[in-house]
Amino acid sequence: MTYLQAKLHADTLRPNSISDEQKYSWLHELDGKMAELLHVDIPDMPEAPHDADLLVQPPVDNIYELYLIAMYDVYNQDTNLYAMDYQLYNTALEEAKSYIIRNSKPKDQKMWGVM
Repeated sequence: MTYLQAKLHADTLRPNSISDEQKYSWLHELDGKMAELLHVDIPDMPEAPHDADLLVQPPVDNIYELYLIAMYDVYNQDTNLYAMDYQLYNTALEEAKSYIIRNSKPKDQKMWGVM
């Protein structure tokens, strides 16, 4: 999923007037958190984020649009929607973490008896 795809998905679900620059900043913030989980270097903010790929890919990439929607709620000071949307994001994030851990190879495969 690209920055643009995540933004478009979120905007379809929750139309808003927030700038694309702010949305890309929020996506980059989440990508930094995911980089730590994946033990990869935190990527620099792309110069053309609409074309850049986000770190987490299908089938668990819905975290990006759910995160954006929750951030829209914060921006609009809608605490009721935020509580619900942030819970949806947290559930998706836990599922993404579990998926990533299950499908990642350990760095030291000898430790796991794999040669």
